[in-house]
Amino acid sequence: MRGPGKRSEGEKNGTGAAAETGTGAASASAAATESAARSGTPDFRNVVWYALVAMGLFEDDYEFAATPVLREAQESDALIRGAALIAIAHLARVHGRVAETAIEAVIRALNDPNEYIRGQGEAAADDIEQFVPDVHVRVRE
Repeated sequence: MRGPGKRSEGEKNGTGAAAETGTGAASASAAATESAARSGTPDFRNVVWYALVAMGLFEDDYEFAATPVLREAQESDALIRGAALIAIAHLARVHGRVAETAIEAVIRALNDPNEYIRGQGEAAADDIEQFVPDVHVRVRE
């Protein structure tokens, strides 16, 4: 499991799967990421990851934080979706509440084919059960 900022050797040197295809959005994304890495500009996904986690930890306004977090919980990119799940867990811990749509996102994560997402879903479910105990039955039925 890689966290934000961690890239495989193939991603670092441009020999990964995206570079091998040489066409399409994947290679354009890989080229942009490689260019950003060389220029010192952070990978956009990492910026989004940190922003989501920070929203969950530090935003005093639950509704303000929950809006982007829950939107990104629908993201197809596993790194971003995982960050949204981490943020959902932080929101539950910090605010002692969780939106119904957040519970739905966690339930989907618990059944996701991606191991990383399932793990983040388990962690989010644990925090919801610990810090918002009146909803834990709905998270893991």
